[in-house]
Amino acid sequence: MIRYQWQTELSDSEAAEVRNLLESASGYDAEPEFSGIDFADVEHDLAQRDPNRRLLLIRMLARQVRAGEDEEPECLAGVLRMVIDHHGVGDVQLVVAPELRSLGIVTLFVEQAGLDVGVEGGWLGSGARSLRAWAQGNHPAAGRLSDRHLIPRIQRVWKLIRPVEEPVDQSLPLSRVSAVGADGDRAGSLAAFVERAAETAVPCPGLVRDLNHDHKTVLIAEDDGGHVVGALTLNTNPVVSDEFGKCGVVEYLSRDPANDEPALTRALLTSAFTQAAEAGLEGVIVYVDSENAALVNACRLTRFQHDRTDVRFGL
Repeated sequence: MIRYQWQTELSDSEAAEVRNLLESASGYDAEPEFSGIDFADVEHDLAQRDPNRRLLLIRMLARQVRAGEDEEPECLAGVLRMVIDHHGVGDVQLVVAPELRSLGIVTLFVEQAGLDVGVEGGWLGSGARSLRAWAQGNHPAAGRLSDRHLIPRIQRVWKLIRPVEEPVDQSLPLSRVSAVGADGDRAGSLAAFVERAAETAVPCPGLVRDLNHDHKTVLIAEDDGGHVVGALTLNTNPVVSDEFGKCGVVEYLSRDPANDEPALTRALLTSAFTQAAEAGLEGVIVYVDSENAALVNACRLTRFQHDRTDVRFGL
């Protein structure tokens, strides 16, 4: 019923097929916020000719849908993109054509291809010795597939959201939080903070680069000695929520592991609300690992609401 093949290049007609499928799926999945693949990433991967960036196409074979009618021709049913890191871990994205989703394409693919990552050459000869994949919005089909094939759920991330108009806790140490720019004198102390935060639950590798980004605001929290002990990046490029309107997104919220002042985390979040409101936004979104108890608690105390759960599966 299906066939599949790794691709190292695409003809013009194949590229058009892939683009059309991904764009169709993107529009179809926008409201539930399911996982997608950007065609620009596919083009970039193929141009790199990097064996650790893989593209697999799943095709539905010609089939007769109704008795007495002509066969439906073979068509592109799914696109799988995988990026393999230096540890042999493959991060997988898989998108199925919306009009074919009731046919069990992914189930057929898993049953035919298997999930054996221990064979010579890795999974399907890709070199991947382990597989990971996100199901944004806790996609119900992904859950059923996981249960059927005993694929472990290894991580859950909560999308939390809060309107900026709600009252804030003025007793927090808000005076110790400030916005910094690229022309300031904090680059050195920020770089040192990034190093200290590298091994924490929420590292912030792009924090210094964010200082030069037009749509990003970097907030820092300082201890009594003036040392940076926390930082947050707010992306003010609006993301539209049907319920809350235009929202900014917290991309990093990192803390110095040596500093034990939970109120500073809440002060950073609260200051982000103010920055978002000044930018004309109506809400703030933050993504939190469900196992990060300190950050989950800080978000609860600053009145964030749960909006969505993303689940990561792994082998």
